[in-house]
Amino acid sequence: MLIVITWNVARRKTKVKDQVAYLVSQSPDVIALQEVTPAVLDRMKPQLFTAGWRFQVDSLTAANSKKSNRSYGVLIASRTATFEAAQADVPWPEKVLTRLINSSQGQILFTTAYIPPGSSNGWTKIETIEGVVSHKLGVKGKSRILCGDFNCPQIETKKEEVVTWAQVISDKGIRTKKRIRNGDGIRWDAAERSLFLDLSKDGMKDVFRQLHGFEREASSWHFRNKGRDIPRRFDHMFSDIPAISCDYDHKPRLEGLSDHAPLICRFRTS
Repeated sequence: MLIVITWNVARRKTKVKDQVAYLVSQSPDVIALQEVTPAVLDRMKPQLFTAGWRFQVDSLTAANSKKSNRSYGVLIASRTATFEAAQADVPWPEKVLTRLINSSQGQILFTTAYIPPGSSNGWTKIETIEGVVSHKLGVKGKSRILCGDFNCPQIETKKEEVVTWAQVISDKGIRTKKRIRNGDGIRWDAAERSLFLDLSKDGMKDVFRQLHGFEREASSWHFRNKGRDIPRRFDHMFSDIPAISCDYDHKPRLEGLSDHAPLICRFRTS
């Protein structure tokens, strides 16, 4: 069995000790973290190493940008050896990281990503999704896992509909915008949808929905708007490896360790 946790740790350097304690309590084989900063990495990596995740790679080591929205990246920490792999062609390389990870079933092409929100980064979001999906679809002959914070979809319905941020929901139903952020609404919609449709057609399923279906409501991130709590399922795991379980744990989110709930998946590898 292979246990994987993906978690957006929200750049909370004062919470690193408690975040590591939580990760240790779950005893995963592979940890994928998003929104890590240099300050978070300086505190987290030694603690994870001491706790047994000796093989660590982050995306910020080679990042040179000083811009605030590019000062945080992703981290992969594994109990077993990892190896270099081809990277996705994306606008901001520090947001996506791929490694080959050893498992009992052979090497797994493992990618974690933080997809920048379109509300503040415009078409960089779509170009990043397109690069990530193209990268995973181009792989043949290896098991694959893709996980992280994708800042989509807008909502999901019990009719198994995925509503993207290029769509509008009204009393008349759901329609796709012709234009969004000075670009083609059809392209925006297709890019977000490709995570759930194109990957699935190639064997990489949305692990949570594959196990639980659409009848089960789920979220990974919450925000307050005009006194209302609005949940979103932004954090995902996609894979072509058979899964045993896949669930969000909201306890660390409610305790303030992050504004995201970690997603924990167990895969059958033997």
